[in-house]
Amino acid sequence: FTQEDIETIQTMADQWALAIENARLFGEMDTAVQQLEQVAAQRTRRDWAEISGAKAPIIQYTPMGVQNVTGRLSPDSEKDALQIPIIMHNQKIGAIKVRRKDEKSSWSPREHAMLQEIAAQVGLALENARLLHDAQKHAVSERAISDVTVRIGSAYDVDSILRVTAQEIGRAIGDAEVSVQIRGEDGATA
Repeated sequence: FTQEDIETIQTMADQWALAIENARLFGEMDTAVQQLEQVAAQRTRRDWAEISGAKAPIIQYTPMGVQNVTGRLSPDSEKDALQIPIIMHNQKIGAIKVRRKDEKSSWSPREHAMLQEIAAQVGLALENARLLHDAQKHAVSERAISDVTVRIGSAYDVDSILRVTAQEIGRAIGDAEVSVQIRGEDGATA
């Protein structure tokens, strides 16, 4: 082999190594995306189960107006009704049920497609509302942590810092008994 042949073979080997590494990284990325999708689906299922377990309302429109329905809809209201699931992260989180007053007429493909698109948009709006609620809860928690940190930071010596820490944690958590203790590296109380 000439020096030029060796350099060409080395370049090809380097490119093969890069291709193999790229394939491995792509596989890892694909696995990570699948895991994230699974986590999102689990969280969606858990969060919407909590919401529906907290007596999520059933809102019903009739010619008499919009009203909240307590409990469950009667079986008569489901008879001859078109049911369109509300899906989020491949999880059914609810349904839109539509029943014609004239039970003899059927649903056209156009009406069915329109109701499916509306259900998809409702799912997105509900998920956005849930995410906003989560963000607001997180912001309240972060604000409380910030307030406690400011009060602790305003203390001037070790005893004051420990006292303020115990007091502020007790206030933040509510009905709790809090102890704050300093330990040396060997575990002995300082």
